Amino acid sequence: MRVAVLWAILFVVLAVSVLVSKPEHWQLTVAKLLNEKQNGFIEITKVTSSGVEGGTGEFCSDFSLTKEQAQQYFEQATEVSIQEIHDKYSVLPCFVAGAGTFGNEDCSWEVRAGGTGHVDCGEKSFLTGCEDCFSR
Repeated sequence: MRVAVLWAILFVVLAVSVLVSKPEHWQLTVAKLLNEKQNGFIEITKVTSSGVEGGTGEFCSDFSLTKEQAQQYFEQATEVSIQEIHDKYSVLPCFVAGAGTFGNEDCSWEVRAGGTGHVDCGEKSFLTGCEDCFSR
């Protein structure tokens, strides 16, 4: 019950923010947005794989993340749209993937070298971006 009330309050605050400000001013980090429900967005439990989508890439050979670095990425990332990923980020083939939890749900996640990522937790799915997380 308490969590539902917090979510309702958060929704109202965000809705009012959207109505009275420009979108570029109300964008919150995913971690801050969901902090009312849980202590953070996703708790990274492990890194399960890394690689290059669609073949090989020499420039991907040194892209890797530890569990702690993946956690830091998601704490700094913002939720983004597909259009924002297209317009603002380099979508590189290098990735690191893993598992985590959000509340009582098991999640999978992926982070790419260009600063994009996504999280799938049951029925919830989020695209993320972080312009300052990795050097380009």
